[in-house]
Amino acid sequence: MSELRIGVVGATGALGRQVVASLDASDLAVELVPFASRASRATSLDVSGEPERVRVPTLPDLAELDAVVLALPRDEAEALLPGLLDEGVPVLDPTGVLGDAPLFVPWANPWAVEDLREDGGVRLPGPLSLLLLAVCRPLQASFGLLSVRGTAWMPASIAGRAAIEELSGQVVSLFNQQDPPRAIFREGLAFDVLPSWGPVGPDGWSVYEANTATETASVLGLGDAAFAVTAMMAPLFAGLLASLTITLEQQPGAEALHELFADTPQLQHVDGRPLMPRARGGHGTVAVGRLREDPAGQALHLVASADPQALVGAACVDVLTYCREHGQL
Repeated sequence: MSELRIGVVGATGALGRQVVASLDASDLAVELVPFASRASRATSLDVSGEPERVRVPTLPDLAELDAVVLALPRDEAEALLPGLLDEGVPVLDPTGVLGDAPLFVPWANPWAVEDLREDGGVRLPGPLSLLLLAVCRPLQASFGLLSVRGTAWMPASIAGRAAIEELSGQVVSLFNQQDPPRAIFREGLAFDVLPSWGPVGPDGWSVYEANTATETASVLGLGDAAFAVTAMMAPLFAGLLASLTITLEQQPGAEALHELFADTPQLQHVDGRPLMPRARGGHGTVAVGRLREDPAGQALHLVASADPQALVGAACVDVLTYCREHGQL
């Protein structure tokens, strides 16, 4: 079977680099073509151990590809999208600009896509949604899922490479008793926690939190009200941590949960060791641990951690592998 020519637009950013690394390390036969804007400081990127020239995205170049991953800020992705759709190039979209395309995670809702090209591509759930799906999908299939409540601590990398650099600058500046840079985290983030991230709606839930509930519920076939997870921004450079309370139709015992999680490829059960978010760097799976029954016997408590960018990278590999195996690419 011939190689797929896959373009990663925004390949020099935090997310783009991880998507390239995930595809490069996968068993999928791909020729990776990295793209970035003229403003990018990187002119080459390591692919399969060799430097690969980073190109400026132009429609003629993109039209020759089998699929494109838009690892870009939303406004830049919106500018490229119409031309890609006109050329019939399938798009993998982690930004949400491909509004009419199905949300698709092959291991969670394989029925969502019948033809990748006809749909124009797929939307990928966000990192927190992917974490929730990895935990909840096997629980739903085995025990029935009623609701999820919890809190997630998000890293600066969620907001892109510039946010990572700003957090680093804030740390250094505060140590040296200087004024820290505050273009992205205007209230500061170093040595502190932001109780929400992004715009907040009239109901008090942030847009990010509401989108996470909608995405997760849509993939699992539940109502949005089943999910209510507070997303706070923590002074982490990478790594996502979530404390979840999950209500199930049937209350499983500890042994059944351990067996279920051990049999789920998207999960790594960590027992007796700290679930440190930073330790998940580069891993496309979700670590789960601290499994506890609710004192009232009505719910399951657990902690989950993951690398947000690696989750999206793994999702890209899963989508392309599934579509290749099912004749959609």
